[in-house]
Order: sequence, then C-alpha cells, then structure tokens
Amino acid sequence: MIKKIGLLNFHYSNNNYGAVLQAAALNKAIEMLGYQVETIDFIPEVTVQPKSVRNMVGDILRLLGLRAKAPKLKPMENEHVFEDFRLTWLPRSEAKYCNLSDLNTISTEYSTVIVGSDQVWRPAMTQEFALAYFLSFVPESCKRVSYAASFGIDYWQEKNIRTSTANVVKEVQKFHAVSVREDSGVGICKNVFDVNAEHVLDPTLLVGREFFEETIKHSPVSDHPADIVYYKLDVNHKFLSQLKQIEEQLDYRSEDIYYSQVDGKYFFTPVTQWLVKLRDSKLIISDSFHCICFAILFEKEFIYYPNAERGMSRLESLLKSIGLEHRICRDQNLLNNSAETYLTKKIDYMLVNRILEDSRHTSFTFLKNAIS
Repeated sequence: MIKKIGLLNFHYSNNNYGAVLQAAALNKAIEMLGYQVETIDFIPEVTVQPKSVRNMVGDILRLLGLRAKAPKLKPMENEHVFEDFRLTWLPRSEAKYCNLSDLNTISTEYSTVIVGSDQVWRPAMTQEFALAYFLSFVPESCKRVSYAASFGIDYWQEKNIRTSTANVVKEVQKFHAVSVREDSGVGICKNVFDVNAEHVLDPTLLVGREFFEETIKHSPVSDHPADIVYYKLDVNHKFLSQLKQIEEQLDYRSEDIYYSQVDGKYFFTPVTQWLVKLRDSKLIISDSFHCICFAILFEKEFIYYPNAERGMSRLESLLKSIGLEHRICRDQNLLNNSAETYLTKKIDYMLVNRILEDSRHTSFTFLKNAIS
C-alpha cells in the first residue's frame, strides 16, 4: 500500500479565510510534487479558558461603544461557506480527531506528517493541544516535518503553554526537517530548541496565483467592483473615519469583504467571492497576514494597517524579504496620506515576482527533500 502524506494545521476554521486557503495551498503544493496527500481532520475540543484582564477590558470597551465588535462575536448565518470550499479543494482524512488520545491512534497510515503553515507553533493559540502541533502523536516509523510553521510573534511564548519547554524541545528534535514562515522563527528554533530551521514561503505564495485563479474561475464577477476593499479583523471608529476620508479624496467606493449585513443578519463573504473581490479591487487595506499575501499574488496596491496585539513579525518578515516594508502604516493617524501616496507610487511587481520566484524554488526544494 502506498502511504500518504498527512497535513496538520488550522484547516477547520469557520471564520478565517487565510487558515482555509493556506491549508488548500499546501495540499496543492504537495500534489504538485507527485504525492498523495490529505489533511488530518483534527478539530480540537478546546477547553474554555478564563478570560484575561485584557480580554475583559476589551469586552467593557465594546459595551461602551469605544471598540467595535469583532465579526466572530456576531451570529453569522452562513458559516457553511468555509466548509463548502473545503469540500471542493481540501481532501481530508476519513477519520476525525478531537483530542490527543484520538490522534494517538494514528499509526502507520502516513509516511510523513507535515505540520504547517499558520501559527501552529504559537502556544497561546493551541493551548492544551500545543504538543499535538509539535507532532507528539506521530510514531517513530513516520517522518516529522514542519512547513512554514509560525510562532506568530518574534519570541517563544513559553508563559502561555501548559507543558514545559523541555517537552517541546524533545519533540522538535525528532523532526526530520524544520522550516518556518518568518526569519525570527529561525532564531527561535536555534536558540530555544537547538535545531536548524529554514525560512520558507507561506503556502499561498508557494503555489502562486494560478491555483487560486482555478478556484474562482466559475465565481460570479461584479459589474461594479469596489475600488477599495478592506479585510479588518479589528475594526474601530478611527479606522472607519479615515476610510471615509480616503473615499472622498480618491472618489473611490469601499467594501468590507469580511462580512455583510442584510435585514439585521450577518453573512460571511463566500471564500471564492472573497478572492474575486481582492483580485478586482484597486487598493487593499488589511491587518491580516494572508490578505496581504493575496494582495501580492494579485499584484495589487495595498496598505498593511497592523494591530500590534496580534503580532507584526509575520508581515514585517514577509514585506522586508520582498522590499515592501514601507507598505506598513506604522502611524495609524497617517492612513489617509498613505493611501494617496501608495496609489501614485506603484509597486514594482516585476521585481517582487523575481524575488518570489527565487523563494519558491528554495521552498519547493526544501519540501521535496524533506519528504523524499
């Protein structure tokens, strides 16, 4: 029997476009290398954690109207749009797994298990399942590989992990090959885990634009696409006020492509439509890593409007590598000026694409060698 490659990441998200799309992209990349591959259908049953002081303060600010609610706090009517995309573009294991004991039943089904991409090595996100994302359940007969694993921030977040760093080190040192998504991750792997890691491209940038054009080729196209699209995980009144000024200055129309409101109900934008809206826009504003990846793939003018609390190292690493770190709006009071400036000084995508092609070659070489 030919053994498959198994992937482990956050494919199961029902509110995060990047998580779903990067999972499909990594699956496609391994298929391109000629292997049979599937995503391990691990959907962890996370124990509800007590809220931190910061989160409680955030709740109070939202109640007072000083901070907008995040879309995930609203009751959405169509979470199924993410599953619709997975059913078409993401092969998954027949078995479903919810906890570590379930994962421990995986034996010799896979020749290699690959963890990544996304923030799979950020314990604050994986909580009690942190060791699972360091492949503690994988038997010795199976290769362990990380592809573009991310710590999310530029340091090891030990204080948020429910197990000791020593246990993580023990698991990482069993890996056949390690790669990370940010240059800071290379240092963490060396200094904390004593392993060498390679800096590689996120799967979305690895497979390139062609794959995503394939996913959207049958999607409807608007006769009047928005000039500005924004995908903000954290929207506040200040941002919306500046956005309105940009619309007036440029005589542009903007659209929130995260979700829409109809008759008091909230609806996610379908995944393929989300991609179409990005592709057909003139300017993209976002605080999302993967949204910026797609802005680059579709060769769009963009502004990264960061939220420092979510971690900036991911985008800083990517944009620095392709010479676009000036697209970070570090002073959020200057968003209006940034928009007009960026539209008059276009991105040289010929240069960007040359850099990306070199990185694709290196990243595919890592992946091929790691598996074979």
